[in-house]
Amino acid sequence: LAHEKRQAGVIVLREAYSGYVPLGVFNVRENVRNAMAQPYLEFEDMKSALAYIDTRLKLPINSFIKRSDLLQDILRSRQTTLDSYFKS
Repeated sequence: LAHEKRQAGVIVLREAYSGYVPLGVFNVRENVRNAMAQPYLEFEDMKSALAYIDTRLKLPINSFIKRSDLLQDILRSRQTTLDSYFKS
């Protein structure tokens, strides 16, 4: 991406169910590392990506969207940065 002078972003969606025992940052880090080693998929827009993700999750994608200011901003096409959520 740097060679092409482009940027990308990643959002991690994690499902948790009753009886879930949090395994800490190590578990998240290893799962992200594994995901980044896999072939990637490209989508035309965020709505297409979320429609695909909805087929892979047990929880409906709308439950994530309702709880996520970041996803809501992206779907409204407002570009934002992560640090803007910490300035409040």
